[in-house]
Amino acid sequence: MPLQAYDATLTPRYLFKRLWRSLKRLKPHEITGSLHSLIDFPQFFSGNRRHFRKYVGLDGVPGYVSFSSVMRTLDESLQGQSGIFVKIDIEGAEYRILDDLLEHAARFSALAIEFHDVDIHLATLERFISRFPLKLVHVHANNHALINGSRTPLVIECTFSASQPNGEPGTATLPHALDMPNKRNRAEIEITFG
Repeated sequence: MPLQAYDATLTPRYLFKRLWRSLKRLKPHEITGSLHSLIDFPQFFSGNRRHFRKYVGLDGVPGYVSFSSVMRTLDESLQGQSGIFVKIDIEGAEYRILDDLLEHAARFSALAIEFHDVDIHLATLERFISRFPLKLVHVHANNHALINGSRTPLVIECTFSASQPNGEPGTATLPHALDMPNKRNRAEIEITFG
C-alpha cells in the first residue's frame, strides 16, 4: 500500500541520537526499540513508501509544505483514487490545515488527528467537527499533556471514519479498553460528555 510520511525531524541522524541517549540511560527496551528504528528506517521507506523531510502546515516557508501540496504529490501516485487514510500529528499546526481537510474529505476513508491547545481552540474544533463529512467515532485525551482548571484536556486525539461505526453513539466509556495511554506511567484522563 502506498504511504507518504512528512516529518522533517525524522532522519537517520535523529534516530542515531535517540539510540545514543538510550544507551546512556541503560534502558534495554529503549535501546532495542531505538536500534530497530535505526536499522528499519531505510528499509521501511522504500518502493511506494516515501518519506519527505518537510513539516506540514505553512506553504512557501522553507522546510514546510501545505496539505494541498501533500495531496497533489499523493495524486501523482494514486491518480485521484479515494479511500485515503490520513494521520496528522503536527504539533499545533493542525488548525492551519482544517480548510484543506474539508476540501479533500471526500477522498478520505478515515482521519486520525491530534489537536493541541483544545481549550483555546474549542470553537474552531467544534466548527470543524460539525462541517467535516466523516463521522467522529472516537476521542482520546492525551495523558502526556495537561488538563486545565475546568477539566478540559489540552491535547486530544480524534478519529473520524467514512464507515458507519458499530454500536450506539455515546455508549463507550472513555478511555476505552482499546485505548493506549500516551504516557504509560500516568493515569488516563477520563472524558465525560455533558
